[in-house]
This record gives sequence, structure tokens and C-alpha cells, in this order.
Amino acid sequence: MTGSITAAPLLKDSRRGLFRDRVLREIKEDTTLPAISGSAQRLQTVVDEKDVSLDEVAQIVKTDPGLASKFLRLANSSYFGGKSIASIEDALFRLGMGEVRRMAQVVGVMDRVSHLKVKVDWKVFMLHCLLTGRLTERLAAAFRELSGKEYLAGFLHDMGKLYLEHFYPGEFEAVILRVLERGTAMHEVEEELIGITHAEISALLCEKWNVNKEVCRSIRFHHEPDSPFNRNPVNPEEQILLAACICFADALANICKANIHGTQHVQDVDFETLQGWRLLQQLAPRATLDLDVEKELSQSVELLNSFGV
Repeated sequence: MTGSITAAPLLKDSRRGLFRDRVLREIKEDTTLPAISGSAQRLQTVVDEKDVSLDEVAQIVKTDPGLASKFLRLANSSYFGGKSIASIEDALFRLGMGEVRRMAQVVGVMDRVSHLKVKVDWKVFMLHCLLTGRLTERLAAAFRELSGKEYLAGFLHDMGKLYLEHFYPGEFEAVILRVLERGTAMHEVEEELIGITHAEISALLCEKWNVNKEVCRSIRFHHEPDSPFNRNPVNPEEQILLAACICFADALANICKANIHGTQHVQDVDFETLQGWRLLQQLAPRATLDLDVEKELSQSVELLNSFGV
């Protein structure tokens, strides 16, 4: 699929509507996004079980040389001590179940979307996703018991950017130029020029991949977490929490310059001006917020390096 609508007519309402309909249709019908490998799927399923052991995880990892090499590379990184590793079990033990769960969620998605990289700085983009995932998880932990959805939501939140850049490079470039020209948020320019945002596309891709509904909804509204549509009528307690966590985590990752565009230094930003933080301040925490941004950035870099990016 390739885009053919040029920048000028994108400003017309009718053209925006046509473009939006086209994207929706092609995401629904698209078969070019490869399936996650069988071993990666089994790994994702197993680590979701609360009583799973590292030995059980090791049996799956051992069946896939590519999967095993990623875990071994990460466990052997300087962040985890850099000492020699005798076995897959040794590598998993060094990482710990928390890190193993995060990596299990990431590995299949990275393999699935790696072919979409064109002009986007792939390494920086993936670093942004990994860091946002880690920060989303840390933020959410202060408000509820973690389920694994939190990290996944943060990690997947920007996949729509890759989709747009790969299949519609002309439209993507028009959006970027307007963002740079105005200094406006990317999702606002997307709405104006093409009638659909990367957040909505990210959510649609997640729906196509049968990702949890709360994750899909929170990704869809991570730029507007207080939207009246960001609600779960079946479970009102969910409300805006996860989307607000992604929103603030996304901003923190941008502040760290873990972004394809970059932004301010952390010391130049007043958190009270950030929408996600203001919304989280309105919620009742269940625990003290434990957030070391530099540590999460360092671990994200190590995880990225384990993939040989």
C-alpha cells in the first residue's frame, strides 16, 4: 500500500474523510503485518500466568534460537552485571520474572513491525516505546495492582506512526513539516490534515492483534485521557487511569529526548503543565510513586541493545 494524496488537498474536509475511510479499510483488510512466531506467542501466554516458573519459561525460550539469543544478550549486558552465563535458566534468573515478562511482551511485536522501518530513526523510535512502556508501568503501580497490560499499553502507544510513515510517507511527511512549522502537537496536525491520528491507528492495530480492550482504549485516548469516550461502562474504576499514565509517560520519554523528534530537557519542564500528571494528581494512589526516570531509560537502552538494534 502506498499513499497518493498530496499535501495541498489534504486540507479539504472531503479528502480527509476519504483518507480516513481508506486507512480504516486497509488496516482491517491488511495481511502484510506478519504474525507473531509460535514460540513468542507461547511465551506471551505463559508469562501471563501468575504462578509460572522461570523453568517453564526456559523450556519455551530454548525452542527458538533467536528468542534465546535475545534473552542471553540482555542478561549478559553491563546493566545486569556483564558476567558469564552458563545456561538459559541462569540468564532468566539474572533478569528476574519482571524483566522476563516485559521482554516477552516486546519480542513478538518488534519482530512483527520491524519491516515497517523506512525513514524513521528505528532505534530512537523503539527506545521511546520501550521507555514509555516502563514508565507507564511504574506510574500505574502507584494506583493499582499491575497486570501486565500497563507495560504493553505504553509500549504499543505509537505504533500508528510507523504504519503511517511506511504506507503513507507523503502524508506523514506533510504532517511532520506542519508540526515543525507550527510547533503544534502531532496528533492535532494529523486530525487537521488527514482526519485520523496515530493514536487511533495504534488502537486499531492493537484491536487487529486481539490486544486487551482496556489497552486499546487507553492507547486511543493517550493524548486526551479525560475524553468522555475514554470510559469502560462495565468497570467504571478503570476510567482514565491507564490513558493518563501513558500520557504522562509519553511526555517524560519525550523530555528525555527518547523520541524521533526530541523535545526539552527534564529540568526545563514544569510537571504541573503536563496533562497526564495533572490527571494523575486527581486520583487516589494506593502506594508511593516509585519513579527513577534515568534508571528506566538505562534499562530500556539495554533491552534495545539485546535485540541487536
